[in-house]
Amino acid sequence: MHIKYKNSDKFILQYHTGGEEYMQRTAVNINAQNIQLNHNQQETVAGLTTEYPYTMHIADFKAGPIPWHWHEEVEFGYVLSGQIDITLADCTYHVYKNQGYFTNSNVLSRFSKGADNTLGYTHLFHPIFLSGHFKSIFATKYLDPVIHNKNIDALIFTGETENQKKILQKLRQASALQHEENAEFQTRNLFSELWLLLLEEI
Repeated sequence: MHIKYKNSDKFILQYHTGGEEYMQRTAVNINAQNIQLNHNQQETVAGLTTEYPYTMHIADFKAGPIPWHWHEEVEFGYVLSGQIDITLADCTYHVYKNQGYFTNSNVLSRFSKGADNTLGYTHLFHPIFLSGHFKSIFATKYLDPVIHNKNIDALIFTGETENQKKILQKLRQASALQHEENAEFQTRNLFSELWLLLLEEI
């Protein structure tokens, strides 16, 4: 995969197979300059809609750290290059190339680069994306025990265990899937599978 910058707000992803380009897409590039925060530091997550409460972002740090923010959506990320440092209220996590992370709903965090040329992609979705509706069995049995657990603010996936290797593989698959047409159902299915793997980490 090659990433080419079109301007400060857009990026182009180019995928190649056998030396030939077969896919090109543009999407929002989230950085310190264009993140949308209100007076309480809550982020309005770009790309989310009521119809489809999921989005993928590319996060880069050319404009500096991504400031303190929080959102209702849960977030899974994968480091493409460099090192992402995730600062929470009481600690900082260092996430390196080819590693991933999870940050929980409503967690205040700040993201910065720990190395030059740091780049990562993030998958953000509202819990209803997987639960279907509030108080469903999917929400009460699988999602709420994580989302409402104040002891779970973030998890880091280094790939040291078989379960974490599966999580990282799912994150890579999720990124590739976003460059296919009509991938909404497949995306939800993939993150349902990933959520079950996440539960094994807790």
